Amino acid sequence: MDSYSRFRKQNRCFSSQNSEKNNYFEILRQTASSAMESQSILVLGATGGSAMKAHSVTTVVSFLGAYVSASAIVTRNVDTPIADSIPTVIQTMEKNKIKRLLALSTLSYWVEGRDVSNRKLTIYGMMPKLFAPQGNAEMVRIAETVIEKASHLDWTIFRVPHLTDGPAELPVWAGYAGPNHRGGLNLSRKSLARWVLGEITQGEWVKGLPFLGVTRVTFHQS
Repeated sequence: MDSYSRFRKQNRCFSSQNSEKNNYFEILRQTASSAMESQSILVLGATGGSAMKAHSVTTVVSFLGAYVSASAIVTRNVDTPIADSIPTVIQTMEKNKIKRLLALSTLSYWVEGRDVSNRKLTIYGMMPKLFAPQGNAEMVRIAETVIEKASHLDWTIFRVPHLTDGPAELPVWAGYAGPNHRGGLNLSRKSLARWVLGEITQGEWVKGLPFLGVTRVTFHQS
């Protein structure tokens, strides 16, 4: 049995799109370990109740996000078709008795009372609003919708900075923005996938909204 078939049998990670074309599905498949044997994960590209029911899904992970649109920069369009579909995902999860949901969002969604701003994060957070208004509105609304509609689910909203094609071994820092923030403003997709798999098994951020980033190395002078 090849590694792909073994993963499908043991870890049962299903994509609602063609798996060969779904980058995050492939990254999750390649990153998963034997610790994931009890999990059946649906990676959202589009969703359907039949997929959740047929594969006895235990966890839904949404990497859904908007593409930057040149027309939206000009028209300042802030439609949110992806976020508008999230209630259907939540209803389908409830119908199929699935409790665990992880959803991608952005630092532009600010957690009042938990996040503390500084100049760098303020400037960074302004960039999507200026240059990707529709995409920014979409990602912010995804977070808002999950919080509003999924109170009965064990959700985690992971907010990400600029994503890169770096290696999976890069350490990931997760926490709220503020003076103790030790994450950089870059994160590799493979490290993100590894963090997501760890969160599925450990559940450290249930009902949490961590801002992720590659852990910055601090040097101390002796």
